[in-house]
Amino acid sequence: MSQVLQLDELGLTQDQSLNIDPNEREFTFIQGNLAKSSHIFRIRAEQKSDLYFQLGDLSTDLDLYLYRSNPIEEPNTRAFTSGSRSGLQDDGAFTMVGADEDIYIEIRKNPPASFRDDFSLCLQIRAYPTGNNPNLTIPNDPLFERQWHLFNATFAEQISGSASNLNFDLGAPESWYFSIGSKDVPVAIIDTGIDNQHPDLIGNLWINEAEKNGFENVDDDQNGYIDDIHGWDFFDPRRNPLSWTPTFTGAGRANGDVRDSQAEITRSHGTHVAGIIGAEGNNGIGTAGINWSSSLMALNAASDENMFRDNDIVDAMHYAIDNGAKIINMSLGSVAKASPDDFKKPGAYNDFLDQTRSQYRKAFRKAAKKDVLIVMAAGNNGQLSSETQGWKNIGDLDKSSHSIHSHAKKKHLSNVLLVGSVDPDRRISTYSSYGQRVDIAAPGGNKDKPIFETDPVTGQLSSTRTADYGIVSTVLSGRANPLEHSISIATDDGLYRSENGTSMAAPMVSGAAALIWGVNPSLSAKDVKRILLKSADKLDTLKPFIKGGKSLNLYNAMLTAYGYDIDAMTESSPLCVPEMI
Repeated sequence: MSQVLQLDELGLTQDQSLNIDPNEREFTFIQGNLAKSSHIFRIRAEQKSDLYFQLGDLSTDLDLYLYRSNPIEEPNTRAFTSGSRSGLQDDGAFTMVGADEDIYIEIRKNPPASFRDDFSLCLQIRAYPTGNNPNLTIPNDPLFERQWHLFNATFAEQISGSASNLNFDLGAPESWYFSIGSKDVPVAIIDTGIDNQHPDLIGNLWINEAEKNGFENVDDDQNGYIDDIHGWDFFDPRRNPLSWTPTFTGAGRANGDVRDSQAEITRSHGTHVAGIIGAEGNNGIGTAGINWSSSLMALNAASDENMFRDNDIVDAMHYAIDNGAKIINMSLGSVAKASPDDFKKPGAYNDFLDQTRSQYRKAFRKAAKKDVLIVMAAGNNGQLSSETQGWKNIGDLDKSSHSIHSHAKKKHLSNVLLVGSVDPDRRISTYSSYGQRVDIAAPGGNKDKPIFETDPVTGQLSSTRTADYGIVSTVLSGRANPLEHSISIATDDGLYRSENGTSMAAPMVSGAAALIWGVNPSLSAKDVKRILLKSADKLDTLKPFIKGGKSLNLYNAMLTAYGYDIDAMTESSPLCVPEMI
């Protein structure tokens, strides 16, 4: 059932309030014309409800704001979520409300506005009983409420956030309607290793069945690596990082776990990345990964200082390709640099650089030939100038590039994605490297996101504060030292931490690719890349920094993988059709 109401019938008094009971009525349509600069009315939920708002049929730019308390009686109250897209695009918002809870809805003119403008509108409200919403699949992981990037409606820090930051996520619960992941899509993580005893990861580690079921200290699958059940650790202090001679027998060690000798804190980097892609979901502990079920291949390519040497990276790439990985995630920020002073013989430095370029290109070409998707972090070299609000060249990958990026971003490599970071307000993260060679952005988190308060009367800036919009994920647990414990979120089942960086954005894309491949294994790496880019949100705020202004939209990607035409689905159609009136 549905009902159609006039906007001027709704207000703040009890008899003007809109009572919502999803068991009685699913749709409410509110139509009218905005006579003043804004119109505010109250909604009362008769029971716990999931409410979807869509503001459309616009002839001029109007915005939508949701409040927990009356903004007229309490001028300093802040909207807890909003829909404020520019122009005549439909605005949307989602929230969960409790039984007998009031929320306040404001429809506001977006300046500049003229009295000649037509302020006609239609607001569609769709209601479902909470827990009986067919559009959402919510896990029972206790830290899910901290994972704003997956689902902001239950974000624990809503009250300390801002409206512009609270209507942006990947749409994960909507995506999990289609799939929660597959163990048939191995994801290789070239990083600082993975804590293979973490309770939220141990069930989702890649398993080399031949080695698991074989003999100890025997290379059962004849791949050149002994007892590599979950992956490999490629670092060996005896290996010369400035030489491309073949790896000697016995270099490295099995399984790609985090070494005790690795520098504290940053050694958890790979474990954090792994949790974003594939922390076990709906298991009642910790966080949920984009894939509740996954196959995480642990490839530790970090030195004890958690730097990455070129020959270890390349060997890890070959291992991933040769052992069936469909996706390689490379969130590599600290690659060891060689300098001419490291070489004694004249010309040896240039020879080494030539060999390095050749080795990387061989690995990237091999990945393309074997249909492996490579997802790379763009880097954290962006620096926003406070004086000019312009970006310094150091973060511009069109003017300067990391060596790995330059090898990867060749036109014929249609299996590579370079990922920047977008903040929860849909703007480029200040730390993110950028440029038109960056394919897509994804949430990388911001542990100290500035929130600006304005005076409700004058509109002037009154105060600033910060909110934690970091990405919460798994970190080294059983062997963590006291310092690592002190900066982590401790639970009975392991440690977790809030972090930020393009290193967190890349595994968002890798996780999305794995989810897509899980529902459609026949796709090629080129197909998966095309789906991710085609389904991405195109944000004006990102266009100067990311090619096409693309930002990952997991839900749209899943719809596209299933064959839905999202362009046709997003075309504006009247919300209040004549038959309803």
